[in-house]
Amino acid sequence: MFLTYYYKKIILYDFLNKFKYTNINEMPNIKKIILYFNYKKIDLKTLLLSLIVLELLTTQKSIMIKSKKINVKLKFKIGSPIGCKITIRKKNIYIFFFKLLTNDILNKNLYTTKINNERFSLNLKITNILKFTELDKYYNIFKKLSSLNITIVTNSNTNKELIFLVLSHKLKN
Repeated sequence: MFLTYYYKKIILYDFLNKFKYTNINEMPNIKKIILYFNYKKIDLKTLLLSLIVLELLTTQKSIMIKSKKINVKLKFKIGSPIGCKITIRKKNIYIFFFKLLTNDILNKNLYTTKINNERFSLNLKITNILKFTELDKYYNIFKKLSSLNITIVTNSNTNKELIFLVLSHKLKN
């Protein structure tokens, strides 16, 4: 795939030049990408639509998130569905990341970022999920869905490495 080649030939060499690594195995890479929808009040229709969205974007089977505690304010029982998620690993990471790049999802207007220092992950909240070409065709069906949360988990050592790894395509432009 193009992005695996791009990562191995261009981004890794940029890391060598910028951060002065001595070993290729020390360089950071993306471990996994987690996509999920969370809902405070959920009905069956929005849950099924969000499951379909995740499967269309990643071509993997998504799972439901069930509540583990009772929440009286939100009227959740133990085991009631509160969202859905999917975890992408290995080769599928590059395929989904390529979708993010080609659809220009990593644009400042579309998401909010939060860098988690403990796990070295980048949290994205995409408010307009219809930017994906797979979902654009079905505007009437998916227009009422909430924002999509994406967590990109890496093995980077610093925040500079994390930002350089995820947003390295932006730095070239």
